[in-house]
Amino acid sequence: MTLVTAEKVCKRFNDQIIVENLSFNIQSYDKIGLVGKNGSGKTTLFEMITSDQDADDGRINIAKSCLIDYAKQEKLDFLELTLFDYVISARQDLLDARLKIEELEHLLEKDSSNKKAIEQLGILHTEYEHAGGFNFEMRLRSFFQV
Repeated sequence: MTLVTAEKVCKRFNDQIIVENLSFNIQSYDKIGLVGKNGSGKTTLFEMITSDQDADDGRINIAKSCLIDYAKQEKLDFLELTLFDYVISARQDLLDARLKIEELEHLLEKDSSNKKAIEQLGILHTEYEHAGGFNFEMRLRSFFQV
């Protein structure tokens, strides 16, 4: 599945060309690293992909199912995290749902006849499964080999 497509993207600051006629596709199975000298346009490219900046020409398309985040240079709160924890935090919705599931399971260990908790747990499990929660952490761990 194509996640990101760039077509003839151009970006200039005053008379300086930062990006010129850049085209690429990122597929769901791709693993990408972006390396370059300071001032070569890496941050500008990410900011165009995340819509923090507009391209002067060309276009960038992002699949609706694609969630993109990056560590901005000014951001300091992520420095205390491992790379795995930083990446997994992109799906805070799944982490919150998993925590709620664990809380309900703990409650049911103490009171297995709590019908409201059983019903809530069933609903949460279904939502969590549809959101990919059961596979999310496992897939990340295999990617990071944790």
